[in-house]
Amino acid sequence: MPIGRLEWSRREKEQRHPPAARRALAGAAVVLELALLVWLLLGSALGLRTMQIDGLHHLTTAQVEAATGLHGAPSVLGLDADTIRRKLEELPWVRAASVTPVLPSTLHITISEWRAVAAYRAGSSSYLLNGEAVVLEQVPPTRGLLEIDGPGTPTPRTGHPVLAAELLTALVNLNSAFPAATGQHVGRFELDACGDLKLVATNGFNVIFGRVLTPEQFRSLQAKLNALAALRGNVDYASRDLDYVNVENPSAPAVHYKSAKPASPPPTPAPAATAPTISVIGCQ
Repeated sequence: MPIGRLEWSRREKEQRHPPAARRALAGAAVVLELALLVWLLLGSALGLRTMQIDGLHHLTTAQVEAATGLHGAPSVLGLDADTIRRKLEELPWVRAASVTPVLPSTLHITISEWRAVAAYRAGSSSYLLNGEAVVLEQVPPTRGLLEIDGPGTPTPRTGHPVLAAELLTALVNLNSAFPAATGQHVGRFELDACGDLKLVATNGFNVIFGRVLTPEQFRSLQAKLNALAALRGNVDYASRDLDYVNVENPSAPAVHYKSAKPASPPPTPAPAATAPTISVIGCQ
């Protein structure tokens, strides 16, 4: 095409669509796209209408909906699934959660709940514990779970552990293995404020394990259970006369019977002019 004709064609296009008009058209297109985006994000077309929640056993739908922190009908496109998931996992019963926005108006939530593995009693109150020894909720006295009587103070708090998770695991394992070792079943465990552990069998006798404050002491429970099993040939664990078995030192366990004669009382000391005051503070 001749140069002159090209120049004429360019001038003709500029006359029909001058640069200013083209810029105005481009600006209008941008504004239209932004308006469409705002309508999708804030308008009702993609507003949240349904929460589909799966996996609930103890929690209610209302509790999960409240925990999401969502109000009204926000746009599904604007939802932050990761933030919602973190809020849900702050609920004591929630072990894990997945959150998926589904167009046009649904939020799909899947909850994996903790399983209660023990009932912990502090004073007159009972609490359910998960496998990490964290309090799930306060409940009326319950049966069918491993029972642990702990000290009355401090008061257990929902969402916080009441003892070491490793110790709870050891107690769960001990509860399972005790029948094979002794022919009897665990009624409950008692743990005092000093960390001393005692097992009360369903037929009434006690097993004294001693301190369980450190990982080494947790692991020592296996050796102490082995000591109980080794005594089975000489000790009738079904006897109503059996009072307690002390396995604090598993290499030298001590057995006591209710019918055993009490030791002779020590002689009464002569009165002294001034009796010293003995104070015992804390655990020995």
